Amino acid sequence: MPETGDPRWDALSRVLTLGSPATTRSAVGRHDLVGRLFDMVSTPGSHAIIVGEPGLGKTSLLNVVTEELRGAGVLVLGAEAEPGMSFDALVRAAAAEVMVAPDADMRFAPAAADASDAEPLTELLPEGEADANAIADLMDQQLAGRPVLILDRYDAVGSGMTDRAVADLIKALSERSAQATVILAGNADSADDIHANHDRTFRHVTEMPLRLLRPNETFFLLDRMQDATGMALADNARKLILTASLGIPRAVQTLGRGAIRAALSAGADTVDMAHAIAAMPEAAEAIDGETRQAVDMIVGDDPEDEFARMIFAVAAAHTDWYGRFFKPQVMQSIRQRFPDLEMGEDEVIQTLDSLCGDDSMSLFRKGGSAYRFRNIWIKHYLVMRYLTHRFGTDALEPANAAP
Repeated sequence: MPETGDPRWDALSRVLTLGSPATTRSAVGRHDLVGRLFDMVSTPGSHAIIVGEPGLGKTSLLNVVTEELRGAGVLVLGAEAEPGMSFDALVRAAAAEVMVAPDADMRFAPAAADASDAEPLTELLPEGEADANAIADLMDQQLAGRPVLILDRYDAVGSGMTDRAVADLIKALSERSAQATVILAGNADSADDIHANHDRTFRHVTEMPLRLLRPNETFFLLDRMQDATGMALADNARKLILTASLGIPRAVQTLGRGAIRAALSAGADTVDMAHAIAAMPEAAEAIDGETRQAVDMIVGDDPEDEFARMIFAVAAAHTDWYGRFFKPQVMQSIRQRFPDLEMGEDEVIQTLDSLCGDDSMSLFRKGGSAYRFRNIWIKHYLVMRYLTHRFGTDALEPANAAP
């Protein structure tokens, strides 16, 4: 197996993050969003909410922004939100391990931990429970330059008092035109889903949906794998990985890694389509087990079943970046892929409607005549199942995944 010390496999491992947040060195794409966030930091009263499906790289984006800002001398506070976390606890977590020192204007700027006049930023926090106004005063009056507060996994906060306090902080900083920026990020369809007080701050906050990787960005990531290992990826293998991954950064890495593993294990010098298909069971195993189980229970495991084929066709349909389907698009996709399907249009639409809902077993959300997958990983798994059926390979069962 490649893991036994093959230098090509070791080189591949060094260029992949495999679910861990990327850094400036390992990031791919997102240059436009990094630029927009830098512009916000340079514009008084501007703040951002980054939203998107799990696994699209929100934390990686924040890592890159944090590195670049700190490299430019900006004081960055950052924390990951946890359920039930108070505003005071969230701010103290963000300030932890940040060292500051007074500058010529007697404001506090970033400082090296070993600097003679350095002190923990937490020492500047108010005694007792910090509120929004106190933190606004700190960021506006005491901290130097353009301080930035980054709160990741903000969807964990919910709509309690903490969220209201964050909204009040954004509002206070904006009304003062303070040289300070708040950036929130979380798993959600929209800003309102993670920030219940968004209506209190909408004038001051820019919603930034995190898109999937573009095809050229996906191919760039595959090129990095190819360059690291010296294993060429055939065009058909690259296109199959592009289709199956949907532009999800983690999925591109998992499929590329599995395809190269299959080629190395077979003693091949080129990764072809067969190796890309062989990577799919391993990629399926990497998907959240609850997601796989929900899809398998709803769709079933018979690829000849009309219902399953219809769902596969919907999953493989051309969609916008967020997986939205419109009725004409659904029907066109089904007719093209399964011309002998006996289900009529009314029956197809009724079936889709029955799969909409708020429970965890629902595949779709519905809005008017449009449908979208509740989670982009559901679509990814369905697309892989469709492709394995199309190419006559085994079903994507966890038990069949490569070790």
